[in-house]
Amino acid sequence: MSPLVRRAECGVRSEKRHSSLGERRNEISRCVKCGSCGAVCPTYLIERDESFSARGRMALIKAVLDGRLTVSEIYKDRLATCTTCLACETACPSNVPVTEILQAAKEQAVAESGMGIISSIIAGTVKQPALIRAAAWLAPVMLHYARQGPGARVKEQRLRSVECGVRNEIKGVRKA
Repeated sequence: MSPLVRRAECGVRSEKRHSSLGERRNEISRCVKCGSCGAVCPTYLIERDESFSARGRMALIKAVLDGRLTVSEIYKDRLATCTTCLACETACPSNVPVTEILQAAKEQAVAESGMGIISSIIAGTVKQPALIRAAAWLAPVMLHYARQGPGARVKEQRLRSVECGVRNEIKGVRKA
């Protein structure tokens, strides 16, 4: 019996899931910083901040690899706001595997700085069926109190205005 068959029987994957970020340095350097990714990136188009484009994210990742930048909340936010829509990879003339690099960077950031308390709680809850049932039972209660909390009236008005806007667009009526 071959070693690969034995590995498969034992439940061990024979291929590497993700390589480390350091091993992706050559792929990161393939980015020629042309900006084609920014024209198609949904987060960049909304934020209009270079750090929200694939080019900006690659620059941040390279700075962390080179030791010019440390893993911070802003760095992790820029990695987390990528929608992984693959539009940047499609537009990239250098075929940089942006989503794979971002995944490796996210894994490194979590390894270096931890998940954070909210993410840890959510991850722990998802692993426990009893906690999921309890959270599902509490969800309507939390929503009820969230609607009555501070700023609830403003939130409700915003939701209604958005709802009306959607209805008007469906009917073909647009406000100027």
